[in-house]
Amino acid sequence: MRLFSRIALCLLLASSIAFAQDSQQPKPVKHRKSVAVKTDPGLKKYGNVAFADPGHHKYPIDNASHTRGSWSAIHKKANASKYKPDELTAMKQRIHDAGVAQGIKFKEETPKPRKSKKIKSSSTK
Repeated sequence: MRLFSRIALCLLLASSIAFAQDSQQPKPVKHRKSVAVKTDPGLKKYGNVAFADPGHHKYPIDNASHTRGSWSAIHKKANASKYKPDELTAMKQRIHDAGVAQGIKFKEETPKPRKSKKIKSSSTK
């Protein structure tokens, strides 16, 4: 019986030493497939520049080329319909101000009405 208790004690001691050594070593990190970082497309494409829509990083106004493109894009019905009227006005103003600062001359937003030619109606008698 004494031999059995000594063997059990030795096994217990050996297992506790092994457990202590395992717990001190850092566990290996399991590498997962790299997850694509979701970045904002506007920031990814243009970088940290000024945008007419800073909340969504759309319509860059950092240089003349981008400002012209933004002016054209914001006047398309599909793009303009995504915004409330006051937001749209503010964005158009930002684009316009940036363009003026860059030396761009804009046409009037609403063209003047053309003078219509009077069409003579032929009256039959």
